[in-house]
Amino acid sequence: MQEEEKMKEQTEETVPVTAQDPVAENAASTAQDSVAENAAVQEEESVADRVRIISPFRLVMKRFFRSRLCVAGLIMFVFLLLFSFLGPVFVGWSEEEVDRSGTGESYSYLSMTVKDEDGANYTVYTDDIVKSDINNHALPFSYSHEENGRLHLFGTDQNGRDIFVRLMYGGRLSIILSFLVVLIYTIIGVILGGLAGYFGKWVDMVIMRIVDILNCIPSLPILLIIGAILESTGVNADMRIYIMMACLALLSWTGVARLVRGQILFLREQEYMVATEALGLSPMRKIFRHLIPNVMPQLIVSMTLGLGSIILYEATLSFIGLGVPPEAASWGQMVQSAVGDTAILNYYIECWLPAGIMIILAVLAFNFIGDGLRDALDPKMKR
Repeated sequence: MQEEEKMKEQTEETVPVTAQDPVAENAASTAQDSVAENAAVQEEESVADRVRIISPFRLVMKRFFRSRLCVAGLIMFVFLLLFSFLGPVFVGWSEEEVDRSGTGESYSYLSMTVKDEDGANYTVYTDDIVKSDINNHALPFSYSHEENGRLHLFGTDQNGRDIFVRLMYGGRLSIILSFLVVLIYTIIGVILGGLAGYFGKWVDMVIMRIVDILNCIPSLPILLIIGAILESTGVNADMRIYIMMACLALLSWTGVARLVRGQILFLREQEYMVATEALGLSPMRKIFRHLIPNVMPQLIVSMTLGLGSIILYEATLSFIGLGVPPEAASWGQMVQSAVGDTAILNYYIECWLPAGIMIILAVLAFNFIGDGLRDALDPKMKR
């Protein structure tokens, strides 16, 4: 008996206690869960601190300003706006004002073509003194001869008008005309292209056949014919350029219509358009509320690139004498002043060269901005 009691005591000492308190076990598991949750929250906060969420607009701006050509184009465009719209406020001359502070005599260079003994043609330049009080062809950085002389930064033209001031007003006219023409033909192209792409069938066929017909018509010869008709019928010279620009807008909407139609043919099969169909929205609401906003990036690029071509059209029409009247200022009209007058072309380059440089700057600015927007709005570009 004594030996059995000793064995029992030894067994109780060697067997470990496995039973635990349930309350203590729950408290330990709760503490572990809270520690893990706190660690996860801290990890999420640290990730949020390291990663900054960028909105789509900021992402587009970041891509746009990353390109140096885009920034250069934007700087040139802002310069042209300030030069054309704010510049005339700080100068002392108006657009059509003539400097009549001349000395009473001015030199006029005449050119004539003669033949030598061998029958070859060559040009002879002669100068003649003309009695006039107009201070024409004043040198750059010269002052008028009045009591408180005003500065002619680029001199004066053959009619005594300040060239620098006319550059400002010419830029104002060119920029306003280009924006108006692009806005008009974009609206027409969006409406007709949206209807063709959404409804399809006979609507698409009719609109696209009209587009094909207009694409076969050369714009410049048509504008020349319209300008000749307007001139022969005695239309006011101030309104002639606006009528011709309106005709140009009516001939230029076909590219925008094709662009909008192609995009809508792709977008109308997307899931959100199926949802609008289930909600019973009207076709006009689907087109102009849901489809057109998704085409806006491509439209912005198209409009920006179109501005440069419209400025060239306006300069071309003014250059060939079908643009603004000679009294008004236009870059193309200022370049046209050297046509047929070899003396101005050779000796007074300040009358036409600055206007040509301004046309180049404007076209380059719009093309650079358009290229930058095309790359910035492309979703396939690298982030």
